[in-house]
Amino acid sequence: MVALSQSARLADTKRFASTVDLPHLADHVRRIELSIETDPAVAIGSAKEMIETVCKTILDKRGPPSGVSYTRDDDLNELGKKAFGVLKQLPDDIPDSAKGLKTIKTMLSNLRTIVQGIAELRNLYGNGHGREGTMRGGLLPRHARLVVGAASTLCWYLLETDRDMNP
Repeated sequence: MVALSQSARLADTKRFASTVDLPHLADHVRRIELSIETDPAVAIGSAKEMIETVCKTILDKRGPPSGVSYTRDDDLNELGKKAFGVLKQLPDDIPDSAKGLKTIKTMLSNLRTIVQGIAELRNLYGNGHGREGTMRGGLLPRHARLVVGAASTLCWYLLETDRDMNP
């Protein structure tokens, strides 16, 4: 059997958190690392919160008057759409002349789908909502690694894009 990393590919996100002043991001990474194997629901909830932190950080940085604002009522999907928008990473932002246009648009759309999927899984299985006392089952560490790996990839992509737009 192949040994699996408990970090679920968090290295890039962890590196960003340590090289820039994002202590909340580092907190999410730490919570995820401690919970993937022992409490997948916490890892999934923290992965969702990690995406929220990254989106809010980007939106705060580019906020009004020139950027896009968000409210406490914005859910993860809305925050994701706004962050992708200010970074010009929505499929419609890609010029028709771009090489690989269809593939790029598909991949950006799939990244947005990750945001939605993680929000839905967290609502179903994460630790953010009370559960009925008779509920059994849930997601396993391998599911948490999938969610965390996707969230981490998304987060560092957004952070790198933000950094590259404002060196």
